[in-house]
Amino acid sequence: MLDAVARIAAAVELPVTADLEAGYGDAVATARAAWDVGVVGLNLEDGNGPAEAHCERIAAVRAAVPELVVNARIDVFIGGSGELDEAIERGSAYLAAGADCIYPIGLADGAAIERLVREVGGPVNVLASKEVPPVAELARVGVRRISVGSGLHTASLATARAGADELFEHGTYGFLP
Repeated sequence: MLDAVARIAAAVELPVTADLEAGYGDAVATARAAWDVGVVGLNLEDGNGPAEAHCERIAAVRAAVPELVVNARIDVFIGGSGELDEAIERGSAYLAAGADCIYPIGLADGAAIERLVREVGGPVNVLASKEVPPVAELARVGVRRISVGSGLHTASLATARAGADELFEHGTYGFLP
């Protein structure tokens, strides 16, 4: 993963952040290696594990690579409890531990996003999806970062699939520009 991220960082002039899972068993070494190859930030997921353990990882990464932007992912909405109160509690703890931003991946409800932003008292990153409010609404409630993740790739694959289906089922090319 770090080899791929290094190639991306070397190929573009824009700052690069990377989704580096939970640090691949050694969050500090992964963060240092990411910084060394030109990455300016990383997503660091909690995997629904103990919040205290993730706070320790965040604090250790912050101490080791102070300049690196740490986007602390909260996984309660993907395979966890799904509870907003838990996400708020985790988010507040992660910010206190040194995260620059929190990322409650899978949270899509506008009212819940607004409450989370208000109660954690720090920058929030939201993953875009059909269910998530538009950018202007997210900005209005204070969301600071919006990620599309694999959404553009998934949408392009769906378009390719629809085109292939049309070609094979009907022998037409209406999908082409």
